[in-house]
Amino acid sequence: MQKTYITKASGLMLFLLAFAFSGSLPQLMSTATQSSRTPPTHPFTASNTSGGTIKGKVTYGGGMVHNIKPVIKDEKTCGAEDIVDESLLTDEHGGLNWAVVSIASEVKGGKSLEDMPTEIEISQQGCVFHPHVVVVPVNKALTVVNNDKTLHNVRTVAFMNDVFNKVQVYIPGSPAPKDQVTFTEPEVVEMVCDVHGWMKAYIHVVDHPYYEVTNEHGDFELTEVPAGTYTLKVWHESLGEKTQEVKVEDGQTVEVNFNFPELASKN
Repeated sequence: MQKTYITKASGLMLFLLAFAFSGSLPQLMSTATQSSRTPPTHPFTASNTSGGTIKGKVTYGGGMVHNIKPVIKDEKTCGAEDIVDESLLTDEHGGLNWAVVSIASEVKGGKSLEDMPTEIEISQQGCVFHPHVVVVPVNKALTVVNNDKTLHNVRTVAFMNDVFNKVQVYIPGSPAPKDQVTFTEPEVVEMVCDVHGWMKAYIHVVDHPYYEVTNEHGDFELTEVPAGTYTLKVWHESLGEKTQEVKVEDGQTVEVNFNFPELASKN
């Protein structure tokens, strides 16, 4: 009796196991077969390249130039320190300060105007505009501040933009006079003070971010430039303009130098 019971129980167990796996076993086999035929997938990794870099130096062939402007008005405020003539200023090796290097041809992609500084200011101090040359995006405000203890009349000379003309009066004990101006069209705008004739600055109103003002040694650097071939331009208020063609590759730095010949003597 016991032997017969075990045989029947074993048969019943085999039947139940066969029934349980009758639906799932083919599915498991199918899944295993499909997995063996499908190659494994990997998450896509975007390239971390951010374009290339253009760097170099702008020089003047006439050697070192460092002249001082005469102060003929408001000597107490304006003559406390020497006023350097920034219209042509170099270091001892001819490195040209206050030149503007830019990409003059179309740039597709790369940085945008939103990547440029949002707070841009020209300060009047010691009867000098600081900085002498500034880059301002279209439709972004430029703040003009009078930090001198004297009156200034700030005026712009422009062709494509409205004229800005403000009297900024120093009042003892009051905050420094401050005004804002916004330009809508790209161009080079000249800024002057009608009270102090030697005061002058230049505003480069731009519609893309690939502009750089050279430092006191004539150095410049444009970063995150999309790969491509471009026309590179340098501008200087006294020496004019020059251009060169430059090819930019992703992840690479290309060096481009400009040299302006010595100005002819006025004598």
